[in-house]
Amino acid sequence: GAGDIFGEYSVFDGQPVSATVFAVQDTRIAWVEKSALDGYVDAHPEAGRRVHEGLLKVLVGRLRANDAELDIITIG
Repeated sequence: GAGDIFGEYSVFDGQPVSATVFAVQDTRIAWVEKSALDGYVDAHPEAGRRVHEGLLKVLVGRLRANDAELDIITIG
């Protein structure tokens, strides 16, 4: 949906993305290379910290959602 992100794992571990995304409607995206983001973070530490905090919030939210799904599967 609007404002969603993907590829955030790669920001932290430098590995290839773990997901493939397909748009089902006209979509505008922004692609940011890890090296460009790293350069921005180095040049703007406070803003870089906020970027990383935002990415971590996304990661934690997805982990919590996956944990909840696993609970449903294992607990029933």
